[in-house]
Amino acid sequence: MCLERKAVTRVSIGKKELLLLVVALSGRIDSITKLHKIIFLVQEDLCLRLFRFDRFLFGPWSSELQQTLSDLAREKLISIRSEGDGRSILLTERGRKEVGLIYKRIRSQDSILILRLWMLVRRYVVLPTTYLTSLTYHRHPWVADLESRERIRMLARLRAL
Repeated sequence: MCLERKAVTRVSIGKKELLLLVVALSGRIDSITKLHKIIFLVQEDLCLRLFRFDRFLFGPWSSELQQTLSDLAREKLISIRSEGDGRSILLTERGRKEVGLIYKRIRSQDSILILRLWMLVRRYVVLPTTYLTSLTYHRHPWVADLESRERIRMLARLRAL
């Protein structure tokens, strides 16, 4: 379900750039699982095909995204902190400077893309991970296993009551 095909085709954006922008626009992402869902939904909404996602236990998962995340942490552009039973992702000072350069480059080529990306990220980051999972399964059923699809149908029927 691509929403902004024209905006994306005019701008070249890489994996690291997208990931840094999403983390920057989020402020802080409170789990790796949530990050995967946000990136997946943003890619689908903007017709980006940067990260390859596979069906996994709790929705789409990308080993490419995990590798890029590790690369950014190793380059000290992001920080991955253990908190409670999960991990949160934040930009470092060096990452903020890099995002500033990325933002200026993309904005000069297509300011609508930056605005659309900001709107999508802000919409998704406030949602609980469980809701993002349901939204992902509803909009992109191929990422859900059969058992999950049945649960989604049942929840949709209950919500309709």
